[in-house]
Amino acid sequence: YTPPVGVVILIDKSGSMDGDNKLELAKEGATACLGALTERDYCAIMTLDDGVTDDLQMVPMPEAEKLRAAIERIESGGGTVYTGALEEAGRALTALDVERRHIILVSDGQPSDDLFDDPEAETGGYGGVIRHFYETSGITCSIVAIGVPPSNKEEMARAAALGHGRFYDVWDVDTLPQSMRSDLEVPEIKSVNIQPFTPKINKNNFLVSGVLQSDMPQLGGYYGTRARSRAEVILMGPYVPIYANWTFGAGKVGSFMCDLKGTADSWSSEFMSSSTGIRFINNVITSLFPSENIRPKEITLQLSEDNYTNHLSMFFSSGVEEGSTVQVEITGPPDENGQVLVQTLQPSAAQGYSRVTFAATRPGIHKIVVRKLAADGSIIAQTTAYKSFSWSEEYNIFVDGKSGRVYLEELAAAGDGISVQNAWEVFDSLVLQFDRTFDPRFAFIITSIILLLLDIAVRKFKFKWPHELVRDHKAKKALIDGEK
Repeated sequence: YTPPVGVVILIDKSGSMDGDNKLELAKEGATACLGALTERDYCAIMTLDDGVTDDLQMVPMPEAEKLRAAIERIESGGGTVYTGALEEAGRALTALDVERRHIILVSDGQPSDDLFDDPEAETGGYGGVIRHFYETSGITCSIVAIGVPPSNKEEMARAAALGHGRFYDVWDVDTLPQSMRSDLEVPEIKSVNIQPFTPKINKNNFLVSGVLQSDMPQLGGYYGTRARSRAEVILMGPYVPIYANWTFGAGKVGSFMCDLKGTADSWSSEFMSSSTGIRFINNVITSLFPSENIRPKEITLQLSEDNYTNHLSMFFSSGVEEGSTVQVEITGPPDENGQVLVQTLQPSAAQGYSRVTFAATRPGIHKIVVRKLAADGSIIAQTTAYKSFSWSEEYNIFVDGKSGRVYLEELAAAGDGISVQNAWEVFDSLVLQFDRTFDPRFAFIITSIILLLLDIAVRKFKFKWPHELVRDHKAKKALIDGEK
């Protein structure tokens, strides 16, 4: 496995590159580099002279034809300035989400800018740019020098060292394409990579508890791989995970990509002989151990609570054979005198030995031991569980019945009520009494007002009695009949 890589091929196209067909061979070398990349990689083509030209921005390798076309379009002209071009290449790679980023600078040297603006402090200049991008983004830089005079060669070699890359001193221009391609063909990751390295802590969690990066011992090699999806990478090597873990079902899986023999001839000899390495491996083992017994249990318990009353349900994977019995032993916490109450219960065979009920009134830890016994009393299977019981201090009075009764009587009296012992006393204690007073003067006043209003109504309006209404009706009818 090789990690995805992003590459910027930076070609010097200044006027001096015209000599000895150097530019054409540099273009041929850039094309050869494309052949060393895979479809998971990215590449950009840039040229430099007095400034920088982004001939083709970063594209994935499936679009390699665009890269070849951009290389063919390069023409010579201008001076040689490295700083701005390297800054542009570094920015392009920083924005790329890949595991490895690399710059290949092809030039015949003689830049107009210096390696450092301040040689004593080693700051500024194109050397400072190369070092900055390596330290901040891990961008490496290799330099291919074509016919560079000795006065410039040392400076360019140092620049490549600042970028943790390689320096290629090419005098036979016919070997230039192969030199550029070989820079990308050096296997950074193999299936087996035998080289000493110090693992880096990639994620801080309990696995690196007590483990400091400054104390991390070396490993002598690793098996190259990549982290699977959803894996948590704890230790990293050069571009690869060294220890990763992930969940699988209800369990956990850990993968350490090195041996753990610790012998003198093994990769892990230094790691396993150091306290830091042993601490990390112990943390790994602890994290992978199950938090509970994963073997099938003969007896499984389920406890439910209802105030002081506790219901214990028991499940037996192989059942309870004929002649066998079940015993439940409950050991409570000691009382004030140090006495320990032990309850021994025998579940009913009619219920399949599956259920018992017990009371827990003393605060503390109760130990519950369930045993399946053979006919001769020997233990076939046994399991232990613990139950805690507690209450707030103000409720202690309810444990003692006498103290609780006195408290309730005081509470009832404070509410102007009474305390009863039996349910029927609730109704005897109720006295139905209604207190009401009435002043008869209000009745006479109301009657007088009504009579006054009635008198006014009679005087104001003319009322007829029923017999008068009947008489008037007959007279009216007789009048109508006479007219007919």
